[in-house]
Amino acid sequence: MKFFKKLNPVIFFVTIVAGQSISPEQKEQAIQLLRNNPDLLNQYENNTDIQPKDTVTPLLPPPSTPIIYKELEPLQNSVISDTVVDRKEICGRHVFQQENISLINNHAPENYVIVEGDQVLLRLWGRINYDKTYTVGKEGQIFIEPLNKNVYIKGITQQKMREIISHLTSTMTGIEVDVRVVSTHPVKMNVFGRAKKPGTVLIPPYCTFWQALVHSMGPSDQGSIRDVRLIRNGKVLIPFDTYAFFKAGKIPDIMMQDGDQIFFGDLQNVVEIKGIVRRPGKYEVKSTETISDLIEFAGGFDSKDISPLIEVERLIPLAERDPDSPTRRILDLKAFDDECKSFTLYDGDIISEKEMLVEVENYVNISGLGINVPGRYSIKGQQSSLWDVVQKAGGFVKGHFPSIEIIRKTSDGSKSVKLLLENLNSARVFLLQNGDSVLTYHETQFKDVTTIQVFGYFRNPVNLMYSDSLSLQSVIQRAGGLGEGALPYVYIKKTDERNIIRYETVKVTDAQNYYMAKRDQVYAFDYKKFTGKLPVVVQVDDRESLVLEYSDDLNLKIIIHRLGALPPTTDRNSVEIYTHDFSKPDVHTYMRRINLTPDNISSCDLIQEGTLVIFRKDMKKEKIGLVFLVGEFANPGGYPIMYDKETLKEIILRANGFTSRANIYSLYMKKKGYSTDIPIQVVSNSPLKIKSEILLADGDSIFVGQDNNTVEITGQVFNPGIVTYVQRYSWRDYINSAGGKLKTADINKSYIVYPNGNASRTKTRRLFTQCKVVSGSKIIVPEKSVKPEREKPVFDYKEFLALASGSMTLLLTTIIVAEKIK
Repeated sequence: MKFFKKLNPVIFFVTIVAGQSISPEQKEQAIQLLRNNPDLLNQYENNTDIQPKDTVTPLLPPPSTPIIYKELEPLQNSVISDTVVDRKEICGRHVFQQENISLINNHAPENYVIVEGDQVLLRLWGRINYDKTYTVGKEGQIFIEPLNKNVYIKGITQQKMREIISHLTSTMTGIEVDVRVVSTHPVKMNVFGRAKKPGTVLIPPYCTFWQALVHSMGPSDQGSIRDVRLIRNGKVLIPFDTYAFFKAGKIPDIMMQDGDQIFFGDLQNVVEIKGIVRRPGKYEVKSTETISDLIEFAGGFDSKDISPLIEVERLIPLAERDPDSPTRRILDLKAFDDECKSFTLYDGDIISEKEMLVEVENYVNISGLGINVPGRYSIKGQQSSLWDVVQKAGGFVKGHFPSIEIIRKTSDGSKSVKLLLENLNSARVFLLQNGDSVLTYHETQFKDVTTIQVFGYFRNPVNLMYSDSLSLQSVIQRAGGLGEGALPYVYIKKTDERNIIRYETVKVTDAQNYYMAKRDQVYAFDYKKFTGKLPVVVQVDDRESLVLEYSDDLNLKIIIHRLGALPPTTDRNSVEIYTHDFSKPDVHTYMRRINLTPDNISSCDLIQEGTLVIFRKDMKKEKIGLVFLVGEFANPGGYPIMYDKETLKEIILRANGFTSRANIYSLYMKKKGYSTDIPIQVVSNSPLKIKSEILLADGDSIFVGQDNNTVEITGQVFNPGIVTYVQRYSWRDYINSAGGKLKTADINKSYIVYPNGNASRTKTRRLFTQCKVVSGSKIIVPEKSVKPEREKPVFDYKEFLALASGSMTLLLTTIIVAEKIK
């Protein structure tokens, strides 16, 4: 014992976790020393003489103090650890990084083993009723009073408990039994080894091994995802490999028990594979696994072309290299060779494929600005004419340069062949070969490009390519037109070959006859910056008003031109112009009407500032309205409204009425612009018996459904549902067919909802029913409204006596006063 007291407590702790033979008292002493001296672990980290074992054998449960779980860094081995592989990104670690994992399970599975502290619910019903919840004690048995027996259930599964109790109650006739585990204690699970969060974890009952594994947060950066063990009673119950789970998709269906341990071993070799597989990335491999195993983990080879050569970049062990020599070497392998399949992997290996030139047979490539659809095209056999390939590519564009270039690879190197296309027959004769490249050009590539620059108050000011006979009007149109309220003049900045600059002013009305020169610049300005006149307001049909900046030359012709075009529904016989007279103290407004004839438009007077111009809609040119018939009509579809006051009855007559399957009581209308339906009352299948005289409008829809010959009864009846329609039945007969009314039913407030949406109360007067039940109706029996009961006043004796005594006192006082007065 004195020897252990003198021993460095950190060395003593390492001896414990390494599995040396030490008594429990000695182990407890070492743990207490570490609790009182946490800085001793820092001394261990700086002490290179202490070398713990890599493996933990036998596996011991972690102590209860958090300080015991401080990671002890392993010493470097013979291979230098300066690998570029990031161990945090190893494939498969993501399954342990899930958040908000729910481990709640409300029912114990049949294979759950009952332990001390569990609660078991037993229910018997039938000839006798018995309901009791038992708590399993240390004895492990429960006493069932109806059987007068003790039943031992501790340590058996829930299914076995059901079988035992069912067998015991089978001798009792007329008895049904139900027994189940309703509450259990939480399970204590120990997580240790190279775990991310080692320690004791409480997990809900009924947890499977996989749920507990994910809940443990997985291994640390130095831990393995392929060496995971479930330990129970000191023995390894499950050795778990994450990659084997990915491959087979099977997890052992084992329930966690109190005291179970999950151990994460040390991280093994980490390698990286690039490009050639479906899931490239970093993987953890065992020392006995090969490239063939790694490719299988990574999903196999990718479907694209695989290079026949594989490159392995490997760290050179420290013993095999000089201080100034490179740290890595390259190994070449053949992809499908036996040597490659059995090639052993080491920590830090990086596997990739050699780049390979992919050759394609029977194709030529055509490109450039002179062809419509550039790209690669197939050829027939070894040769094909140039003209055939050009036709596949959509032909030459307009303005292509009459010369192309063909690049052909030969054994001596690349060779350029120029071909002039002034004679198209040469293109039909010239034969292309596999791998040829055809380059086409456009005339603009061989000319100096001159642009016309557009600035200012245009809707879309852009730079335009100069061309011969380019007019100013074309420039304005391609720039989106002048902005609203722009000056009616455009300014041109002209620069000649000697760089002499001058300005010209051009009216917009003369833009069609003005032609641009090279390097011209066009400017337009906002009229608001030059005038303070009132604008002119133009109203066209029902559209929003258009506000135009006033100008001295503004007339009706210019206004129509600015509008672009009048709608076809505009009344051209009556254009209203409202003019204000500002010369008098009181402003007067005058109105005049004109006809839009060519002579009137051209000879119109100038428009004054502040004028209102109204182009009204010609109501005679309104579009023909359509009404739509949907459902069980003889001829459903759209029907035009023939005159203003055409009714629904007339439209249905034009559709030849209803079909034999129609339920005329389901007839209703949807008005355009309204969300609610309009029920339509009818008397018989004849359209002439329709009571509604609703006028129709464009977009209206009329619906009629199919007769299903049923009636639905809902609400406060014994058997709500759907029954067959019987014409002679009253609403009371249908309620009786549903089993009659309940005590809570308010029969006087029953109502019927008809197929068209109408509703009616089921009132009766003497012997006759006022509302009729039709096919497709729905009878609803509401519940009685419960009136709140009035609280009965509680007789207060104290209050009564106080009031009586007060009254008697007042009476006696009155009598005494009266006697004295006498």
